[in-house]
Amino acid sequence: MEESHLSQLRDRFRHELSDVDVWILDIPDDYGFMDSELVTLIEAAMEEVLAA
Repeated sequence: MEESHLSQLRDRFRHELSDVDVWILDIPDDYGFMDSELVTLIEAAMEEVLAA
């Protein structure tokens, strides 16, 4: 998800997201479904999020 995606989600689901943590992983939307490189990027980004 990129910053623009989060803005769209907040515009559309403001009330539902009021008590939800959402992380922007800064991974571009250039990958196909379950692309192995995408999975690797998500795993690495989530390690950082979960360590915090």
